[in-house]
Amino acid sequence: MKVLDYYTSAVPCLMTENENNNSIFEDEKSAWLCQFNKNSIKNKIEEIIALSKDEVARVGVQGQNKLLDIRNFKRIADDLAHQLAIL
Repeated sequence: MKVLDYYTSAVPCLMTENENNNSIFEDEKSAWLCQFNKNSIKNKIEEIIALSKDEVARVGVQGQNKLLDIRNFKRIADDLAHQLAIL
C-alpha cells in the first residue's frame, strides 16, 4: 500500500526486486529495483543520488502512469464486477 501512496503523488520508490514488483515496474524507468541486501541497496542509492531532479521526477511520473494502467480502483472494480456477473 505504501507504494500506491507514493505513486499517487508521483514519488518514485526504491523497491525489492521480486516477482510482484517486476510484474508492474521496470527498473530505472518506472521505479528502482534492487536485491534486499546492504551492498545492492547502497549501490542503487548512489545511482539515484547521481540523477538530476528531472530524471527522478520522470521515473515517478512513469511509475504513476504504470500503476494507473494496471492497479487503479476503477479497473479493479470492473474486473470484480465482471467476475461476479459470470458466477
